Amino acid sequence: MKRGWCPTVHEPMPSGDGLLIRVKPFGGRLSSAMLRTLPDIAASCGNGAIELTGRGNIQLRGLSAATAPRAAQALVAAGLADPDPVREARRNVIAVPPCDDALVAAVEAMLADTPGLPAKFRRVVTGSRVLDSLTENSLSALGGGEGRVRWGKPPALGQREDALLLGLPFGQTDAASLRRLADLTAGHILRTTPWRAFYLEGSHDPAPFAEAGFITDPDDPRRSITACVGAPGCASASVPARADAAFIAARGLRDIHLSGCAKGCGRPAATTTMLIGADGSYRLVRDGRTDIAGLSIAQAAELLA
Repeated sequence: MKRGWCPTVHEPMPSGDGLLIRVKPFGGRLSSAMLRTLPDIAASCGNGAIELTGRGNIQLRGLSAATAPRAAQALVAAGLADPDPVREARRNVIAVPPCDDALVAAVEAMLADTPGLPAKFRRVVTGSRVLDSLTENSLSALGGGEGRVRWGKPPALGQREDALLLGLPFGQTDAASLRRLADLTAGHILRTTPWRAFYLEGSHDPAPFAEAGFITDPDDPRRSITACVGAPGCASASVPARADAAFIAARGLRDIHLSGCAKGCGRPAATTTMLIGADGSYRLVRDGRTDIAGLSIAQAAELLA
C-alpha cells in the first residue's frame, strides 16, 4: 500500500493510527440502519473514530490488514459501497442537499461505468444542477459548461426552515454518538454534506442532538476553528491538532486553522490565521507570515486572545 491516492472501502490508506477507509454513501443518504452499522464496524474493525470529510464522505480509522477486508465486506452488505472495487473508486459524487436524488443516482452510475477517469475526478450535484467542482462550472446534460456557479458558504447550523443541520466538532464523532444519532433519526434519512455536518429534513428539536455531541448552535466557536487530524492519527504530525483545537475553541477564539505539520491539510481557503505544528510546538502564522514559533498551545491561545 502507498500514500497519495484517494482511499476507498476496498483500498485502505496507511495513516499514523493504522489503515483508513473512506465510505461514500450512495447519494449521501444514510438510513438509521446504516447509522447503526457504521459505528459497529468502526469499533470492531478500527479504533472507533468516525470522520465526516469536506466532501461528504465518511472515514473510519485505525483498521489493520486483518480487519480492513472484513470492514469492506460488512459495508457492502449494508448498502454503503459498491461490491466492485473499480466502480466504487470511480463513484465520486458530492451531493449538496437538498438535491435531486434521481439526478445524483444517474451521475453516480455514469461515473461508475466510465473507464479511464482520473483518481480524483468528481462531480457535484446541488439542486438540479451538476457542477464540475464545489465552486466551478455548472454542466448542461453532463456536458459543456454554462459558466461559473457558486453554491454558497456553509449554512447556519441548527434548525432551518426546511431541515436541521448538525455539525461534527472538527469533523469527527465516535461510535456512541453515532448510535445515539441513529436512535434520534429512526424512520428518517440523514444526509451527508460538504460542510462536515449532517442534514436532516423537517422540523426537529435540536436539544437531544446537542446532548448527543453534535453542534446545533450557529454561534458555537467550534464551527469557525478547523484542524487536521494531527498526532497520533497522522504520522507527519507532531502535535495533537484536533485536541488543541478544542482547547482553543473553549476559550472562545475563532477563525483559526490548526495543522499538525507544515502541509496545512484541511485549511479552508479563507482562513488567514494558522497554528502549524513542528517538533511538538506551534508556530503562529498570520497572512502567510510567521509571527512567532516554539509556542505551546496555551501560549498560542494567550497570544490570540
